[in-house]
Amino acid sequence: MEEASLSFFEWLTSCGAQIRDPRFCKIALHHFKRTGRGCIATHCIEVDATIVEIPIAAIICETNLARCPAAQCISTIVQESRAVYDATGSNLRHFSKFLSLALLLAFEKRNPDSYWKCYIRMLPQAFDLPIFWLPEERALLQGTLIEQLVSFSESSLYQLMNEVVEPFSALYSATTGSKSDISFDDVKWAFACIWSRGYWLDECENEPCLVPLADMLNHTPAHRSAGGVATYGFDKTRGVFRIASRVQYSRGDEVLTYYGDKTNYEFLNDYGFLIEADNDRRRELLLNLPIWILEERQDPKLQEKKVLLHRVGLSALVAYLGGQQGHLLVIACRILCMSDEEVDTWYNDMNGAVLLQQNRPVAHGNEIGAVALLLDICATLRSKFPTSASEDAGLLCSQSISYRERCAIEYRREEKQLIWRAEQYFQKYLDALLCDSPFEHTSTECDVASMFKFR
Repeated sequence: MEEASLSFFEWLTSCGAQIRDPRFCKIALHHFKRTGRGCIATHCIEVDATIVEIPIAAIICETNLARCPAAQCISTIVQESRAVYDATGSNLRHFSKFLSLALLLAFEKRNPDSYWKCYIRMLPQAFDLPIFWLPEERALLQGTLIEQLVSFSESSLYQLMNEVVEPFSALYSATTGSKSDISFDDVKWAFACIWSRGYWLDECENEPCLVPLADMLNHTPAHRSAGGVATYGFDKTRGVFRIASRVQYSRGDEVLTYYGDKTNYEFLNDYGFLIEADNDRRRELLLNLPIWILEERQDPKLQEKKVLLHRVGLSALVAYLGGQQGHLLVIACRILCMSDEEVDTWYNDMNGAVLLQQNRPVAHGNEIGAVALLLDICATLRSKFPTSASEDAGLLCSQSISYRERCAIEYRREEKQLIWRAEQYFQKYLDALLCDSPFEHTSTECDVASMFKFR
């Protein structure tokens, strides 16, 4: 075992982890040819058996903030920042839950006497997340929705650097007389660790954390329908983070976990890889709703339509194109295309939101307008790609492209395929509507989820 791993396990033991007792730990680190570093079963593991238990003393979280010499400064700055972001409705409020952990991690990375230094040495120093890609690699994501997300994330982190990290560094210097040398790269690294390796310490998901060793299990797309291959959570009574297996392992097997029922949009952004498993969520894109069309038209019913969107569960003003939640985008377009009279009817009907959620069309003319809007959304998305699907296929045949380049091209090709499939379906549905007479609610419905299912 290499020196860093030995030091890591000695430190875990000093924190109270019973690494050598198979009742509490049945894994060890191992390098696998396909997946790199992961965990191997040191004993047979039965269903519901403990894979590993990590005591609270080893976990990096806000609860353990006092172990950091900058604890008071972190707490002060984070409380002030959260209050401002919540009061102003800033986009940075989405980062609020992670501020303490990110600052703690970035500070401890540069602290030679860190309590967690043996664990921090084991964390990746480089990531394949798109936010770390070179400009020429990111350029391959042009036109994709993930390009927008990466741009937003990076600009948000720069803003956090100015509004949170620099004030923290100034306060720490004034309080202790020492310098804090946290750089933007440190901040980006800290958030990447949280995004790609983090757990929640509480069921309400208010306190993110990093759990040593437990975060070294690799992902498997298998057993999705059964809810994954492991259960995990913090046991407050015993003060340990426990991972239990949902499947059997023989000694020497790679022990895996399931990162969640996510899309490739999320897998690439949060972990830096794509999955190949044929599952419904792979065929989803998260879109911002085209609220701009209401503002451009100076729609007099703008506020009522936003309230209706909120009532059907679209308060974040985003929806999926495709997958099991694809019908919500159709519902959103129905609301956006309502006439003034239709808005008044559905807005004032106490059961209106329920009927909309049940995929109930508003009216024949409204349905035509909604599907036409969906086609316009697809055409707009498709027009942003600089290459065709056939050109992407040719690029993927090259042996000279890097791992990141291959991920980018495969991902954008997948987006194109999904958009093309959506266009085909919506056009077919629109043609049927234009040939049809006004229908009863039960005779024609837009079954969006079915068109993305694998055949």
